[in-house]
Amino acid sequence: MAFTGADLPAPTMRLHTFLAGDSKAREWLLGVVDIVETLLPAMVRLNVVTAEEVDLATLRKRLLDEVTANRSVIMGRSEIGIWTTV
Repeated sequence: MAFTGADLPAPTMRLHTFLAGDSKAREWLLGVVDIVETLLPAMVRLNVVTAEEVDLATLRKRLLDEVTANRSVIMGRSEIGIWTTV
């Protein structure tokens, strides 16, 4: 490991992950739509999707409706923190 290899004390590590269901997932889902909107030109250029398939005008509502209808639990990205003190 990088810390002990550099003669530092073993680090403390934490992993944080977003988990939520129904209405509590709203903010995270809206963030996902913002990312899709930002990446859509590249996604279309690379033939991953068409703009019609994504349909940004309705994507927010469709995602929220789907999560609510299925009583889904959403797992977001994980963030890892590693630190040590000397």
